[in-house]
Amino acid sequence: MHHELLKHMFPFPGEKGRKFRNDAALDIFKELFTDDEAEIASKMSFAPEPVEDIAARVGRCAEEIVPVLDVMAEKGLVYSGEKAGVTRYCLLVLFPGMGELQFMHGEETPEKLKLAKMFDEFHEMVGEEMYVVDTPLPRVLPAQSQVPPALVLPYEEVSKYINDSNYISRSICYCRQHAKLLDRWCGRPLDVCLTFGPFAELVVKHGFGEKISTEEALAVLDRTEEAGLVHLTENCREKVNFICNCCGCCCYFMRGITRYDKPQCVASSNFLCSVDEASCAGCEQCVERCYVNAISVVDDVAHVDADRCIGCGLCGLVCPTESLKLVRRAEEIVPKTNSKELRAQIAMEAMQE
Repeated sequence: MHHELLKHMFPFPGEKGRKFRNDAALDIFKELFTDDEAEIASKMSFAPEPVEDIAARVGRCAEEIVPVLDVMAEKGLVYSGEKAGVTRYCLLVLFPGMGELQFMHGEETPEKLKLAKMFDEFHEMVGEEMYVVDTPLPRVLPAQSQVPPALVLPYEEVSKYINDSNYISRSICYCRQHAKLLDRWCGRPLDVCLTFGPFAELVVKHGFGEKISTEEALAVLDRTEEAGLVHLTENCREKVNFICNCCGCCCYFMRGITRYDKPQCVASSNFLCSVDEASCAGCEQCVERCYVNAISVVDDVAHVDADRCIGCGLCGLVCPTESLKLVRRAEEIVPKTNSKELRAQIAMEAMQE
């Protein structure tokens, strides 16, 4: 059953598919799913649906599989939520989804250490293939203090997603908790992962995080910008599910750039760092702050590589002479409308390999 689940989770054709369907991935699924859970999960959709639809594909009655589905939701393997009085379930993808939830409790136990090592082996075996994409799943949101309000479109304003959400949760950052278990945590804040809407309700219901207020979420933004963390969200305009606050060393999204030199694996914001050469002191604080090696200092003046800059604005926060500003890129990058459209596009591209 675990082999069937593996093929269901990673149906990509060709060499890329074989890389994802490796022994390390199989070991992870054997660790996370019982045989019975794997059998049911291998028949589940990745879009929420009533239990009766799942039961029909599995060939069992709904009453029999509901307890199994509820246990899997507690384990962070499936989504469960209510709509119009009907509880619906769907299988979570490995990333982003069930992988993050395994470490959001912040537990430091032998079991979690074992799982952290297994995920690390999986990442190593897949390698740079994970970051070879046409449409990136994550998108950079610029630090708000670095962008004049008149220049920002609604989907580019990080606080708008917080202000517009009716339910927000805060969790432990999967990436840095994973790194902490493996004794390579950078020391940057852990409790800064934000989720919204139905997924946030799942996070709180099953103890993967806590519900917080709008004001508390906005305070998270201030704390993460001060710590030099990049705001990443889904590469869509409406109803995003999360805002991660990422470093270049632990974050598995950002590691595509920092480790494998794949700048296109994360969608840049529509902004670019611009340097006022007359006032630049050449202090190199911006060089140290930039995770993606987009800035260099030549003849005591900072220079920006436009092809590498992700438009996060963090460099400007540490510039003592205020010589670095975000300006709009000449060509606007328009994200997909919503998460469903984004993931459908990514899935289609993966199947066309």
